[in-house]
Amino acid sequence: AYAQSKLAMTLYGVELARKFEGSGRRSLIAHPGVSNTDIVGRHYGRLLGKMLMPLVNLYGISGPKEGASSIIYAIREEGIPNGSYIGPQGKKEWRGSPGHCQLSDKALDEELARQLWQFSEELTGDRFIID
Repeated sequence: AYAQSKLAMTLYGVELARKFEGSGRRSLIAHPGVSNTDIVGRHYGRLLGKMLMPLVNLYGISGPKEGASSIIYAIREEGIPNGSYIGPQGKKEWRGSPGHCQLSDKALDEELARQLWQFSEELTGDRFIID
């Protein structure tokens, strides 16, 4: 469920970037990397979460404040192109200074993004107008 929600958010960002093409507006997607937060325990359960925390501490970002650096970078840096994906530049994008990352093929699936957008409009009974 966690991975699916992250893919859905990315698909929305990519679809919004397509809708913004030529408008002068941008849709930027950012991810924090692996961050030492309580989401590990909530996602994997308390016991497994506690066992995983030493690995998160060793390979990940120290906490939520550092995890926000990719989002802050995306907001503050000038000239980042519409549709860019920003995240840590270290090994496996788990930690490091923020910069441009590569989206997965699934996240770039235009048909899947279009279907998700359309389904969301149908589900909410509202049309998301981008003008």
